[in-house]
Amino acid sequence: WLIITIEISHRELLAKLLICLEANKRGWGCIIASRQAICANFKKLPKGLFLVKSALKIDEPYIAEAVRHGHKVFCLDEEGLVRRQIDDFAGRRITLTNMQRLSGYFVWGEDMEQIVFKRYNEFKQKLINTGHPRIDIWTGKHNYVFENQIMQIKQKYKNIILVITTLGRYNHYLGKGMGIKLPAKLNKLNQDEIKLLVDSEKYTKQIYESFIKLVPILSEKFSNNSIIIRVHPAENDKPWLEIAND
Repeated sequence: WLIITIEISHRELLAKLLICLEANKRGWGCIIASRQAICANFKKLPKGLFLVKSALKIDEPYIAEAVRHGHKVFCLDEEGLVRRQIDDFAGRRITLTNMQRLSGYFVWGEDMEQIVFKRYNEFKQKLINTGHPRIDIWTGKHNYVFENQIMQIKQKYKNIILVITTLGRYNHYLGKGMGIKLPAKLNKLNQDEIKLLVDSEKYTKQIYESFIKLVPILSEKFSNNSIIIRVHPAENDKPWLEIAND
């Protein structure tokens, strides 16, 4: 059995279904659900291979529980493509406790493999370079999945300027300050770690304010283009809706 957890269905579901399709061809049964649903039904699940979307500190109790119930747990991080800092990734996205419990850790490519190996070289045998199914459905033989959607977007919007934001540290959907309070509480961060979040919020605020100014300028200078603002799921979209009124 292959048991897969997803956090944001819009981001992850199609790619995870592709994994299930390939697993089904090889005789595997597959279960996909939110982590909350999985945790509530641990005793009812068949023993199998768990595929989790991160190995953060917040994931430690959940991964431990899966191992305790006799499952083998593997991780394929959903956020391995773009990294803020090279050395920061392995320390922030993977804890030693989780690496010890995991049966394997899948990586997006050779550079990510080297980053993780540099920090956790004693677990070299657990690192498996697979790429990511999200990339597989963007390109190659699987990109037909989006053909109709792409055609509809092009017909509706013609020439597009795409503005992509990931500014939830400052513009959090739960309100100002939650980009610090929420991870600090969930991950039980110490004062030094919280200070890093505070600094990150200040930096993100500067970027956010620049983007807010940028969109009207783009609208004025490129009046023949459609400006699409793709807001990160962790963000409050109200400020973006306000500047998009015109």
